[in-house]
Amino acid sequence: MKHLTITPLFRLLAGAVLVMSLAATAMPAQAAKIGGRGVLSLLNATPEETFKVFAGQTVIMQRPKDSKGYRRDRTIDVEGRFIAYFAPNGTLLVWSKDSDKVIQAGWGTGGSQNLSTGPDKKTGPLLCLNFTGKSARIPCIVLRYMNDNLFDSAAGNIFNLRPGAAVPAQLPRSPGKLNRVKAAIGQDK
Repeated sequence: MKHLTITPLFRLLAGAVLVMSLAATAMPAQAAKIGGRGVLSLLNATPEETFKVFAGQTVIMQRPKDSKGYRRDRTIDVEGRFIAYFAPNGTLLVWSKDSDKVIQAGWGTGGSQNLSTGPDKKTGPLLCLNFTGKSARIPCIVLRYMNDNLFDSAAGNIFNLRPGAAVPAQLPRSPGKLNRVKAAIGQDK
């Protein structure tokens, strides 16, 4: 008789473990890492999942080349590589080599759609950046185009960027790793 009561309990527990493991694999954005190929795990994410991954992250990134189809809308209004803090309130704080002050912009995410601005009209979640302060039409980039333009990330505003404040130091040439930037400006001590 004891064997019959243990078997249904075992099946119930096994079923719960299976459901929990399937639920974990259905949320690619929760485990995504921003930077390099890690962004590819976001290609099927919802805008909300994508927002959660970027919110509160400091990221080394660069503006995609014009050959990516963004000539009409200069989505990212700085040249080369830069460091950006994606604040959870939708503020983007940018440390650029071209500016001695932290640039304040806005950011958000958008839904999967076919954008005619991309060369191969791929779909996927959108990363929307607003450097102009105008709210009429915020330009967005299909996230899959950014996998070669996002280099490294870390949780938090690790350089303590503030809107309009002086940048922490001269941005090292072509930064690729946040820990190397911290070492270059003497912040690793």
